[in-house]
Amino acid sequence: IVESTGDLVAFTDDDCIVDAGWLDTLAEAFRDPLTMAATGYIGPHELGHRAQLTFEVHMGFERYPEPRVFDPRWNSPLPAAAIAGAGANMVFRRTVFERIGLFAEDLGPGTPARSSDDKYAFYKVLAGGFRIRYDPRGVIWHRHRADDASLRRIMEDYGVAEFAYTTRCLLEH
Repeated sequence: IVESTGDLVAFTDDDCIVDAGWLDTLAEAFRDPLTMAATGYIGPHELGHRAQLTFEVHMGFERYPEPRVFDPRWNSPLPAAAIAGAGANMVFRRTVFERIGLFAEDLGPGTPARSSDDKYAFYKVLAGGFRIRYDPRGVIWHRHRADDASLRRIMEDYGVAEFAYTTRCLLEH
């Protein structure tokens, strides 16, 4: 973010494959000057293992068939940030980081919180009075964990991360 010079900063994860036209689709969201983040569809890259299917059925990622706008005028930032998208498929207007700060690195992967730096950034965008737009045409394919031990670990990680995120919001906001 600090080194970027473009108007938009896009993010995905190392276990994802971007679909052709991914950025073209999500960039459309920024025609609205109050939109500071855009998210899209995150689907399974494969479902060849039981653990992958279990993840998809019981957790998966937020997906909606139609575009959605998360707006703090009618969506409370705390729950809306949790369903607005995920770090595997997100684009931000670079200037928003001057207003909300950078990602909370203590909530990211490799920390005791394990995850939720993305969700907390979504919260700060919404709490700042800005919008997040979801468009299912912006597609990312995620490689779900293929074995039971990895699935258990990621499900535990997401549970810890959810607690860390809500605790941070409760204590600081």
